[in-house]
Amino acid sequence: MVKRSADTYFYSPSFFYSQIWRNKSKFIYSLNEKNKDGDMKIKHLLFMFVAMPLLFAACEQKPAPDNIEPTYAPELTLTSEATMEFTAEGGEGTITYTAEMVEVTRTEESPAPEAECDAEWITIKTTDFEKCSFEVSANDGEARETTIVVKYVDKSFEVVVKQTAKANDEPEPVLTLTTEDTLSFTADGGTGAIGYTIENAIEGFDPTATCEAEWITDITIAETITFTVAANEGEAREATIVVSYGEQSFEVAVKQEAKPAEEPTTIEFTANHFDGEYYGDYYSPGIGNYYLHLSDNGFQESGYALPNSTYYRIDLYSDYFSGSEVEYLQLPYGTYTLDLNNTFAHGTFSAAYSKLLGSDAEGEFIVEKQFEAGELIVNEEGATLKVTIEGKEHTVTYKGATLVADKRSSTGEDVGGGEDIIPEDKLSTLTEDYTVVLDDHMLIYANYGDYYSTGLNNWTFAIWPNDYEGDHIQFDIMNQSSSEMFGEYSVGDENTAFSFFKGFIEDDGSGTVGYMSGSWYYTDDGVTMAPFVGGNLRISNAGGGNIRVDFTVTDDNGNTITGNWTGTPQALQ
Repeated sequence: MVKRSADTYFYSPSFFYSQIWRNKSKFIYSLNEKNKDGDMKIKHLLFMFVAMPLLFAACEQKPAPDNIEPTYAPELTLTSEATMEFTAEGGEGTITYTAEMVEVTRTEESPAPEAECDAEWITIKTTDFEKCSFEVSANDGEARETTIVVKYVDKSFEVVVKQTAKANDEPEPVLTLTTEDTLSFTADGGTGAIGYTIENAIEGFDPTATCEAEWITDITIAETITFTVAANEGEAREATIVVSYGEQSFEVAVKQEAKPAEEPTTIEFTANHFDGEYYGDYYSPGIGNYYLHLSDNGFQESGYALPNSTYYRIDLYSDYFSGSEVEYLQLPYGTYTLDLNNTFAHGTFSAAYSKLLGSDAEGEFIVEKQFEAGELIVNEEGATLKVTIEGKEHTVTYKGATLVADKRSSTGEDVGGGEDIIPEDKLSTLTEDYTVVLDDHMLIYANYGDYYSTGLNNWTFAIWPNDYEGDHIQFDIMNQSSSEMFGEYSVGDENTAFSFFKGFIEDDGSGTVGYMSGSWYYTDDGVTMAPFVGGNLRISNAGGGNIRVDFTVTDDNGNTITGNWTGTPQALQ
């Protein structure tokens, strides 16, 4: 007896034959047992021996007829895993099993198993009675799954094939804003720029930049993102530019100021005070120098500015008065024009020293604006100044006397009986322009604090040869700092920040001997010298504890003196 699947038992002819022979043996054994008991009828025994051959003849197996079709039963058993997994790279797989036809009546050649799969990414390669081999294609997308069905006659089983998604070997792009996330514009508008970087950029894939505001246009994407902000004719406004790259993005706020209120193009100013000083021709040989201020509040008795006041300063050149010193002089009547070239010519006022000044609550000048064009008219009624400052027309009107105080004695000019030394000739001994070479020199400086009680710091410095032989330079300057001298300076006085004093000879008290004060060029032998009466000085930070000094100045003979020095300054010990 042979056991088959589903617990079904199939019987063969040999089984029946074996049963017959087993019964026959029992029968013979029974006869022998009876013979032991006594006589048995001989005829019965003979009958049995006669009948036995007939019985054996009747039990012999008959061969199957040739026209009877054999009977078979298919058997298919999966011997490998029912689920097979593959990576995204794909590969080859094998399903193993047993597939056979079990003959019920006799053996004949079995049909081959078959395998099939609907997925295009599965290729069946071979199928036989023991295995099915197949190939899994590489996966460039998401994870996927399918089923391979193996059939054998009317038997079948399924094997699930799973494949993972393609691994993302490329790092994700990273979009980064490298400039401010808020950009501000005036009402005039303009062009803006947004800086960014993209790490792990994808070739051929560019960022985008969008903005819903109509007043932001011309958005252009390159190494930076540029855009145009239109002029604003209304209230303050704000918009957002969104920059994206794939799933990443950032925002930049764009803010624009409201249109400012219309400012007047002309300014009318009434001056209640006229203050003026006369310095003779000390600063302009043969031409009188008049230093004027038209203001709303005037000055303190000490000469310092009053708090919250406005001053129009005018450095004017007109008739030279050489008489004895008097208390006041009449400012010569006439029309004077602004001299942008600062020639200090008769009938002009210099652009270098004429300006608009404004003081704060402490009386310190916080406004200083140069004149760009203008004229001054002086007559019996007073003075009218018309100047252009930052494109606006200022008209300053003063009604009253235009007298100036005689200050010639402060310059050393002989005005009759003064105590100062009065040189009759020019102080400069130079006869032509000169360039000072300061290659092997040192700079010594000193800070005297608020020496003149003007709220400004007074500094002096000298550039001397290391061997003390040759050219020397000295400057006497005023600024607002007690710790550094950096700035650009022009000729002025103790009341003017970032100014240097003109060179002059100061009496030592003897009435016959004096020493050089202010700003000068001179040699160690005392033979060559020149006072600085005009020009510019610049002191800048050269880094590493060094400073740079550049100057282009003029002397009282009209010569130009230039030079520069760079090095480490030394404090006066």
